[in-house]
Amino acid sequence: MLFLLLRWELLMSDPTIPEGRAELRQFLSKATPGKWDIYEDADDPDEQSIAAGDQVLTQITEWSGRADDAELVVVAVNALPALLGALDQTETELRHTRNNLDQARYGRTQGDLAIARVRALADEWDTLPCVCGYRIPNGNDDSSQCLSCAAEDLRTSLDGTS
Repeated sequence: MLFLLLRWELLMSDPTIPEGRAELRQFLSKATPGKWDIYEDADDPDEQSIAAGDQVLTQITEWSGRADDAELVVVAVNALPALLGALDQTETELRHTRNNLDQARYGRTQGDLAIARVRALADEWDTLPCVCGYRIPNGNDDSSQCLSCAAEDLRTSLDGTS
């Protein structure tokens, strides 16, 4: 029963979340250190051993059908640190991208609000009578404008038609 519980615990690690990666790193730290490999027995080519460095961890015989499993275990143990690092890096990049997107959305929202305030101000100024003669043919030729005329120029600029 203890073996079954231990196997269940191993299946609970979710590498897509930081806690799961921490758990996998903990399992890795408890395992025999070093690069794992599979060695064939010189006397019996059907017998292989999983070893970490010069320490034999287990022997596998070809007839047991576990040779492919052993290769998977060795490849997975050796690849796990790089895979966990890549997941951490990807999560960090994703978090930065989300932050940048949030900032861009906030900036766009703030820009939209500012434009709306300028449009509202132009609408308010548009209700005022023209007192500069700018709209009147042959009126005031200097570049000064009243608020009513400035409202029209603001609207033209905001609409991109200037």
